[in-house]
Amino acid sequence: MFVKKSISNGRIFLSFAQGYRIDGKVRHKTIEKIGYLDDLKKEYDDPISHFKELAKLKNNDEIKDFTIKNLNTKSIDSTSKAKNLGYVVLREIYKELDLDKFINEKNKNLKIKYNLNEIFSLLTFSRIMYPGSKKEAYEKRDRFFEKFNNFELKDIYRSLDYFNSYKEEIETLLWNKTKDSYNRKTDNLYYDCTNYYFEINYNDTDLVDEEGNILEKGYRKRGPEKNHRPDPIIEMGLLMDSTNFPIFYDLFPGNESEKLSLLPITRKVKKNCNLGRTVIVADRGLNTSDNIYFIAGNNHNSNLDGYIYGQSVRGADEEFKKWVLDQKDYISEHVKRDDGSPKTYRQMIFEDKVFKGYE
Repeated sequence: MFVKKSISNGRIFLSFAQGYRIDGKVRHKTIEKIGYLDDLKKEYDDPISHFKELAKLKNNDEIKDFTIKNLNTKSIDSTSKAKNLGYVVLREIYKELDLDKFINEKNKNLKIKYNLNEIFSLLTFSRIMYPGSKKEAYEKRDRFFEKFNNFELKDIYRSLDYFNSYKEEIETLLWNKTKDSYNRKTDNLYYDCTNYYFEINYNDTDLVDEEGNILEKGYRKRGPEKNHRPDPIIEMGLLMDSTNFPIFYDLFPGNESEKLSLLPITRKVKKNCNLGRTVIVADRGLNTSDNIYFIAGNNHNSNLDGYIYGQSVRGADEEFKKWVLDQKDYISEHVKRDDGSPKTYRQMIFEDKVFKGYE
């Protein structure tokens, strides 16, 4: 609120006004009329300064009495403790991706007393804004403006089984909702693995039938942990597109080699996301003959995929070292980067195939 001066009948008229915007343009709304300046000077030494101070006091009073409305038809007053409103941006994206519709549709077919979408949205917003445990997300749920009070902590734990069963459907939904609107590109796909350790003493056991066939693998098992810890671990593989958006992830038992994880993830992504030709980019840990054979032609894709792998020359066999270090078939060309600086382009021909790279 501020003091507005206007001309009326050739005289200066004062009023309290409030500014606001419509389509980016500033507009003023008269809140209260004060009077003509020449009349006010008979009562006040400096009417403008006096009413400017009064406008500040009115602003302070309005802040104290301010009530936030129009968010799910709920309201809070200034006597309540601070609430987070910044997550409304995340909520709009959440709705844009149709996650609420998807989860609510699944909820219709379940005989449960709690709402899966309410839990899923709380966990999603908490993970982005306040990374922590599921328990912490529940215990501090009142920091959000919405009231997540229609479920208990045990309901969160129970809901995780449902969310896990929807995993691939959610990943496919996110892909379909973002591939065009966010201009996602899959000419190159980047894949890598990591692992998570658990401070437990024993490996998870596999579920087997009477004949000893594995029905369900245990995941937390001792394996090559990145920090050389002796604890059981779980492997995670993540596939990202050319615009650095994740497409798909999966978990694997900690005692399995990460080399075995690429094929199942690639198969799922090709099937669920209906991708065309791609180039898989990965480090040397994924460089195996089986992976190369699958990517380069045995993945049932009419447009053969490509691959870019890191390869250690020092640890390779003598034949490979000799081939790489032989300068005979290298061709150097000079090209320029986007900024105009020079870059050396090298091409090598091996068994009628052309290999290219930049120094």
